[in-house]
Amino acid sequence: MSEIELRLHRREDMFLASVRCVNLVLRNGRLFPEQSGEPVLLVFRLPPQHVTERFFESGEEPDAVAEAWASGPTELAFTVSLDREGLGLALDELLDWAAPRFRGTRETSIEFPTRLLLGPEGEVTWKLRKEPFTSETGRTELWHANLCGPAPAPAPDAGTDLTAGTGEVHLRARAVATGRVDRGGVRTPLSPEELQEIVTLTTVGRTLPPPEQVEAVREELGLPAETPFHDYDPQPLHADRFMLTPLGATVRMRGSWEEYPEAHVAQPLGWPASSLLGYAHNAGLGRDYFVRTVNRGYLCTGHLAALVTTYRREFVTPPGGTGTVARLRQTEFVTVRQPEMRYDAQTAGYPNDGRQMPFVSLRITDLKTPEVSQDTSRPFLPRNESGQPHRFTLVGVDREGHQVTFTLPLMFFGINEVGLAPGEYNAQARQDRTADLAGQTLTLGVPPEGNPGSTTLPVTSLFFAMDPAGRHPLHSLAVVRDARVRVPALEAMGAGMGEQDVRFSDGYLATGPQFHPSGTFLTLGQAEPAPGAAPVPPRVDLTFGAENAGGIAAPNVGVSEITSLAGPLPSQLASPGEAPAAALKDAFATARLIGSVTLGDLLGAIPEPSPDAFRELAEERVAALLEEVKGEVVRNRTPLPVPILRTFQDPSSLNRVIRYVWTPELVTPENPLINVENAALALEATTTVSPSGERDSRVSGLLRDFSLDIAGLVTVGVERLSFTSRPGAKPDVSASGLDVRFRGPLSFVNELRSLLPTDGFGPGSFVDVTPGGIRAGYSLALPGLPLGVFSLTNVVLGAELTVPFTPDPCGFRFSFSERHKPFNLSIAPFAGGGFFSLSVRGPTVRQGPDGALEHVPPSIELIEGALEFGGSASLNLGIAEGGVSLMAGIYFSMKGDGSVSLAGYLRCGGHLSVLGIVSVSVEFQLALTYQSETNTVWGRGELRVSVRVLFFSKSVSLTLERSFGGSPDPAFAQVVDRDAWDQYCLAFAA
Repeated sequence: MSEIELRLHRREDMFLASVRCVNLVLRNGRLFPEQSGEPVLLVFRLPPQHVTERFFESGEEPDAVAEAWASGPTELAFTVSLDREGLGLALDELLDWAAPRFRGTRETSIEFPTRLLLGPEGEVTWKLRKEPFTSETGRTELWHANLCGPAPAPAPDAGTDLTAGTGEVHLRARAVATGRVDRGGVRTPLSPEELQEIVTLTTVGRTLPPPEQVEAVREELGLPAETPFHDYDPQPLHADRFMLTPLGATVRMRGSWEEYPEAHVAQPLGWPASSLLGYAHNAGLGRDYFVRTVNRGYLCTGHLAALVTTYRREFVTPPGGTGTVARLRQTEFVTVRQPEMRYDAQTAGYPNDGRQMPFVSLRITDLKTPEVSQDTSRPFLPRNESGQPHRFTLVGVDREGHQVTFTLPLMFFGINEVGLAPGEYNAQARQDRTADLAGQTLTLGVPPEGNPGSTTLPVTSLFFAMDPAGRHPLHSLAVVRDARVRVPALEAMGAGMGEQDVRFSDGYLATGPQFHPSGTFLTLGQAEPAPGAAPVPPRVDLTFGAENAGGIAAPNVGVSEITSLAGPLPSQLASPGEAPAAALKDAFATARLIGSVTLGDLLGAIPEPSPDAFRELAEERVAALLEEVKGEVVRNRTPLPVPILRTFQDPSSLNRVIRYVWTPELVTPENPLINVENAALALEATTTVSPSGERDSRVSGLLRDFSLDIAGLVTVGVERLSFTSRPGAKPDVSASGLDVRFRGPLSFVNELRSLLPTDGFGPGSFVDVTPGGIRAGYSLALPGLPLGVFSLTNVVLGAELTVPFTPDPCGFRFSFSERHKPFNLSIAPFAGGGFFSLSVRGPTVRQGPDGALEHVPPSIELIEGALEFGGSASLNLGIAEGGVSLMAGIYFSMKGDGSVSLAGYLRCGGHLSVLGIVSVSVEFQLALTYQSETNTVWGRGELRVSVRVLFFSKSVSLTLERSFGGSPDPAFAQVVDRDAWDQYCLAFAA
């Protein structure tokens, strides 16, 4: 069959086309079929109907000229039924497309937009003028042809309006044109991938695989049995206006593919994943003025979302220009397609039963973001023009039905970016993954059975990350990595202690609330500290100072775990298995008992309690256990398994009560200061907060049946020692049943017990409680002992025990008279006196250079004593009188550091007077002192002679001082460090 090529042009209305005539021949100026029985085909080739051009992003300054590319030509194919008269070459006959003899064919190919080849579907018609139309003003209308679908007949008053009564036309995208000029990376609306998806979605249908495979997909996705699956029927583009002209097409076209399944459903069925969800295109004379694409995606919380990209033509003046340009500006925003997301085993598939996600659902209330201003070619946090991330408003519901509202930036992932989800999101800054809850109440952990509300805390903020979630198309979803919460049980412990950074306990995540009987579910500290931020302490030290605990006991403890049944606990008491003594010693390293005694040294291993041991600890049970300790019978009692720190509301007064109680079992350590073999200890700290915010605190304690051993010299047994204290008030301390017994070198004092009161701290004794500690003791004056020429008087025995409230060690002092009040001893003409005292310091604990605690054994603090003796004689003969005297003494002291001091003196003298006219006196003094620190003996001697005659007198004094032994003065190199000397010299260098 032959073909004829005709070129058509009409100047009046600018019609321009070429026509390819198939199976036609030209005879006598008309076209006739060449072969009868074969179809006759006219293919009109029109000029390019679309121009695609570079777009400019929001905020990007446009150039005066934008790169642009024209589409290929459009071909309209018609089969024509001819009679004997054939078809004339006049345009009114060739353009009579609305005539019944013109029928469109599938060979019609309209390239719109550029590189996308469209074809109409079904019954369509063309409405166009066969002749140019000139108005009364003399203007001729541009030639145009409207593609119309099935529609009712035109209204009677439609007149010559070619758009009146036109129906919507359906178009299929049949192919993407290839072999075109490369655009060199210049971005234009509609990417090659989007064009190809339009072809697939409008042309290619999909059928379901066999039923058994469909059922396997349903089970794999965890979908209910009633979830329907359907074949996919390709959905065409819908155009309510499609007009071709010599200058380009004027189009108003749209497409929607909501029925195509999501990627996680399509791929298991063997269908390709499709990102494009919607498409709209408006153009005038081949130039775009509105284009919109909608691409599927997900938010990091799992909600279905979409990225909406819009291109609009705007009239602007370029920088430095004087004219106006019409540019295409791109804007993008994210819309939420699924407002509510549920986090259950079927939809999320978290490991560990989703314990790292406290929410059972999240609902997003703002379903559209403002315009975003960053690269969206990879996962992104929608940000506004100032660069700040958009914070979505979410309403979360936790496991116990609490509803909280917060804002949080959410990352958008395209369907082809699923594998990037965890890494991209978890690399974002901490502030962009943190939600402020402002103290709203949230159930963070799974509460133990029968204890609702036990894992509920006021939350200041939540920090999110993404973890694996096997059931969700993203394969990972947002979880709570750590949080800042307010722990009411810690608020009364000090300013700022109530608000803590916490993360889920590893054991809780792995095994749930049954990880430990106490219900451990949170660990103090952040999971991912911000770069450069100060590290968050892994524990909080609860400190009961001397003003709170009365000095008897400071139940200080470092807590690191938050439990649902026992409140804050040390990690050693909130982990499975027995809590060994060594671990408890570390946990209670700062806890004190009787000032310097570390509570950790007195604790034995604590077996792992049963869950019932915690569930039974209601307030009535705790009170009963305390009464057992305070009562007369304490044997076979049931102690509290761990320290209990909890808060509750008094229903009668509506006061909030924070209570810390413990009745631990005690064991006597090796080489003890304190013996607690039969002792019982009860500690209770209570703070009451009224509805108006007023606080009333009280700390009380009781220690029974213990004894103190001071350096093996004295043992003090105490039957009952109790205290109660309130802030700003002197502690109320009482002690009873004290028994003092001397040991070792001081055991002789026990022989004098018949002279002492029955109760060593009864009448004649003293107990003084001061802000620094407890001071108790006695002072006993013995009666004089005259035995002929021998006399011993002014003897006082004293003993004093000091128990400080601070970590300083206990002290004990024994004295035989005192320096300021020595005993007196005389034998005939000789007399003298002296004193003796002994001070010892009990064992203590101190922090070593490496920060570890060191035990310091008991030691002598000071031993000192003095003894002096002498005599005198005088003679009076009337005209002359005189006398002589001699006195000698010695003093000895030894301090706790081993230094010794020894001193002695000799003083003698005499005087003579004759008739009171002449008198002579002579005095000689000699003193010697030895200092062990310097290994030096120092001596001083002095002789003084005085003579008086009548009114004249003269005195002469001779003095001599000497020292022996000791070390010479240090050399310069011994006192100046070489590096320090080099640094000093370099300071003067030029």
